[in-house]
Amino acid sequence: LKDEALIRKASEISIKAGADFIKTSTGKVAVNATPESARIMMEVIRDMGVEKTVGFKPAGGVRTAEDAQKYLAIADELFGA
Repeated sequence: LKDEALIRKASEISIKAGADFIKTSTGKVAVNATPESARIMMEVIRDMGVEKTVGFKPAGGVRTAEDAQKYLAIADELFGA
């Protein structure tokens, strides 16, 4: 999904349906995890107050420590250490 509203809605639906975690994609498509989509999804987790019970996984495109650091920085900003 590329539209922010659709990413947000899909995340909300997944969480309300009982998902243990949400992830950006299957990891098998051309466009995988992006920091922008990750931020939206993590904001939904925070806004719904489920950060202790619902996880987040950036799927695909995370190959280096530098890649991972982008997502860790977003998580730290939204959820704290």
